[in-house]
Amino acid sequence: MNQRDLKQQIRSGKTKNLYIFCGNDYFLKRIYLERLAKSKDSIIEKTEAGDREELESVNLKAMSMSIFERRHKIIYCSVLFQPKKDLNLREPKNNILILDLQDCPFNHPNIVHFEKPTIQEIKEFILFKTKNSRKRLEPKALDFLLEILRGKDTAFIENTLNSVLLFCWDKDNITLKDVKLSVFESPKFQTKDLFKILNTGKNDEITKKIGEILKQTPPTLLIYILSDNFCKIFATSACDESCFSSFFKGYYSSYKQLYKDYGKNRLKKILKDLYQLDKIIKSSKLDGIDIMIKAKLSQW
Repeated sequence: MNQRDLKQQIRSGKTKNLYIFCGNDYFLKRIYLERLAKSKDSIIEKTEAGDREELESVNLKAMSMSIFERRHKIIYCSVLFQPKKDLNLREPKNNILILDLQDCPFNHPNIVHFEKPTIQEIKEFILFKTKNSRKRLEPKALDFLLEILRGKDTAFIENTLNSVLLFCWDKDNITLKDVKLSVFESPKFQTKDLFKILNTGKNDEITKKIGEILKQTPPTLLIYILSDNFCKIFATSACDESCFSSFFKGYYSSYKQLYKDYGKNRLKKILKDLYQLDKIIKSSKLDGIDIMIKAKLSQW
């Protein structure tokens, strides 16, 4: 089955208690994990299995339920090894067990192969996101987005649309020109160059560079880009190269070096500051936010 078949099962209430999620579209897997949890009013518990013995242990855990537990669980297990034969899995009675694999070289009736979204699904997603952001997307802008997002995975679609919405934060109506500017011309700076300047600790250089960036990049988009990159830097503290490349599709060594340069405590402060800046921008007017961003980045 694919994600559309699973969606129909959720809508009809005829879901199973065992699924194998197959593919590398982590964003889409997360969406359907959350949809299953909502439909069943279940608690999500994440774990992982590095070999067959650990996987059998997870399966056994999913089979049991304490008498003190009132809500059923969805146990979401990332399988870190490649099974060579059919998995001998037992379907839980009460809880739901979901195994997350990139490749599934075996047969099982409950495998969900996550496919790239159709053009109609992409259109529905774009319209849903823009409506939730209380914005109107002009027809030509929608057609342009559909053309560049055709055949892409959901992570790329989500990131592109987030960039467009953040670029047009202060606009109610998104035009074709707005979309082209946000997709092709922003950002006009290299994050690695900004990281190097931040790490020098020279306030004059930092303030000057941020000023140049803010002239061509909306504050909302700058905070989004910085947050994304600093999260990746911090992730290297708990993620090896293969894990990092699977989740982030980035250059592990450069982010790992930045983690060493900044240090854990400093990175925690930066991520906390970025979270606060994002809240301030989204809950108030943008007047004076440039000064606040420059001040925060100088403190880093």
